[in-house]
Amino acid sequence: ELEQYGVDTRPLVIDPDATSITSMVIIDQRSGKRTILAGDLSLCELEPSEIPPCLLDSARYLHLDGTSRQAALAAAFTARKNGVKVVLDADVLADDAEISQLMGMTDILITSEGFARRFTGMDKPEDMIEKLRLYGAEIVTVTLGDRGSICFSEDEVIWTPAFQVDVVDTTGAGDVYHGAFIYGLIQDWPLEKTTEFASAVAAMKCTRIGGRIGIPTLDEALEFLHGNNTQQFR
Repeated sequence: ELEQYGVDTRPLVIDPDATSITSMVIIDQRSGKRTILAGDLSLCELEPSEIPPCLLDSARYLHLDGTSRQAALAAAFTARKNGVKVVLDADVLADDAEISQLMGMTDILITSEGFARRFTGMDKPEDMIEKLRLYGAEIVTVTLGDRGSICFSEDEVIWTPAFQVDVVDTTGAGDVYHGAFIYGLIQDWPLEKTTEFASAVAAMKCTRIGGRIGIPTLDEALEFLHGNNTQQFR
């Protein structure tokens, strides 16, 4: 399935002694919000030595989610050395030392309001952004659920409202937001257009059951945006 979408799976590490991670997702039918009962992520730790040296040769962005800590740090170091931008989803990082290390090598930080509140101790999104940007990322985005998102860059602060949809399942909404955001960066879109696109893709995901099968295609996302007569996709 990944190969059908053009993903190069050759660097995939297969360990016959490891246990694949499985999760159980419980969805509240009234709100569409989910609870995830996840397996032990440490069972599939990637080692720094398992990262092919040439993996980032043709990359523009490296996306990390904080799992496999040492491998993530090694990959981030290699990326920065080779001019590859590091994008970090910090939500799964457990302690301040790990967060500080990775954030110090991050160019684009995207995190949820819940994580930002826990980490910064702040309640207002603007204050969360101010504290998070002290780690040096050139772009910091905090997603706010059904209230949209706030994004800071060197010369602008962008508030992007959420699209109003009938929520069925929020599983994977944050993940597809990250992917859509990076797509916008690769297209060299302005940040305002990138955040609007990411918000739309996340909203569409929430209207469908399933973390993977609910992901919209690019054509579906663009049709949704044009149909909503948005500021950036008219």
